[in-house]
Amino acid sequence: MRRAKYICFEGTDGVGKTTQLKLLAEYLRGLGFKVMETKAFGAQQSEVSQEIRKIMLDAKWKMPNIAREYLAQAMTSICLSDVVDPVRYDYDFILQDRGVLSNLAYSQANRISSTIGEQLARYSNEGRVHDLYDCIIYLRGDVATALNKARGAKQEFESGDVIESRGKFFMAAVDENMQNEARKFWNVNEIQIDDKSIEQVAEDIRETIIDKFSLRSLTESR
Repeated sequence: MRRAKYICFEGTDGVGKTTQLKLLAEYLRGLGFKVMETKAFGAQQSEVSQEIRKIMLDAKWKMPNIAREYLAQAMTSICLSDVVDPVRYDYDFILQDRGVLSNLAYSQANRISSTIGEQLARYSNEGRVHDLYDCIIYLRGDVATALNKARGAKQEFESGDVIESRGKFFMAAVDENMQNEARKFWNVNEIQIDDKSIEQVAEDIRETIIDKFSLRSLTESR
């Protein structure tokens, strides 16, 4: 039995992670692969994770940054142990919206030291941090533009999203942290999104995955 290829989509709020993940999932299914889609924060396969996400992101709940970080790490742990690991051999590809890189970047922007952030990430991911994924698709673009897109989407919480409400300077810090942390991973593939259509970005991602997992012959035979 072959173990599923584990691909994580990363980037700041509004860069199009969810959209591009779904497009890649559709493409891979079209090639005949069995694909599972999930989320590190609020996995659709876990009711408890979805409830934790509501508490973490809803601005009506006031709490220290470290408390929100614990909630984020709890969801990461649930996603890996209860959602991903049990089905590693049931799928060809597992595509995940956010993961360890987001944990590290956002926690530092929330003034949690990189040492503590990495320790928490290691505990939450069963000792795996920089070698957890087979591939990371890191979408990067203008932070302010992406944040405006995120804010323009359907508002999930009446009191607002606590992360988006921190504004472009906070998100710029996240972006800088994500760039720095990405250098520690061996399998990050950065995709620039500025001045590109959704389809152009999707094509860049498809080409990356085709080359990464040697799928060229399969795509050419179709």
